[in-house]
Amino acid sequence: MILDTGEVMLFVLALARTSAWVAASPLFSTAGIAGIGRLAFAISLALFAVPISAGAPAPPPDIFSFVFVAVGQVALGILLGWVTGLALAIFQSAGAVIDLTSGFSMSSILDPATGMQTAIMARVFGLAFTALFFATGAHLVVVGGFVRSFRAVPVTTIPLLDSSSVAMAAQALSDLLLAALEIAAPTLGALMLAEVALAFAARFAPQANIFLIGLPLKLGIALVVGGASLVFLPTYADTVVDRVVSLGQAPL
Repeated sequence: MILDTGEVMLFVLALARTSAWVAASPLFSTAGIAGIGRLAFAISLALFAVPISAGAPAPPPDIFSFVFVAVGQVALGILLGWVTGLALAIFQSAGAVIDLTSGFSMSSILDPATGMQTAIMARVFGLAFTALFFATGAHLVVVGGFVRSFRAVPVTTIPLLDSSSVAMAAQALSDLLLAALEIAAPTLGALMLAEVALAFAARFAPQANIFLIGLPLKLGIALVVGGASLVFLPTYADTVVDRVVSLGQAPL
């Protein structure tokens, strides 16, 4: 079997983008997926990307230009992987806001999936979204959006950002941050009402230890209301994934 040099160069450039994307995306680079599995996933994506890149301009002939283009593909893969990770970060941020407001943040534990310390609700929301991400087939939408990047930006070129793409990315990012607050809004509203009730109780019964009463009360409210709001996570997950896919197309 004779390998075409041009196809081999296209595969190497495509592998540079796919491996960087898999390594940078926390949804696919989690510790629960073995390293050999992540490598096989990156190679499989690169193999599918080579036919898509068949119409791309010819790879640079000299080694220095080729390395420069390969570094650009790695940078683009890292950027797209970071954008993909925003979906998980939104749900973890919503849980972190609830933890900070309710007092769960005082019991931060080590999350083996990320290697970072996270509180209880942040980890629950993150795990719930991860389960929904793969159970509902949203990962296929994200992978499909990433594969389309090979048509938008050929592997033999380096993308350049313009003012319109940056503005679009900034708008989408602000929408995603707003989505995190919307996810946590029911629990935050209940906790705010609890704070108001505790403030009235402290006013009319100053001899009572409101802190001793309020801490378990807020923890219970966060568990009940936060657990009940998990029912709405599938709807939010669909919206967030759509926004992340559109954000991933912004710099392209």
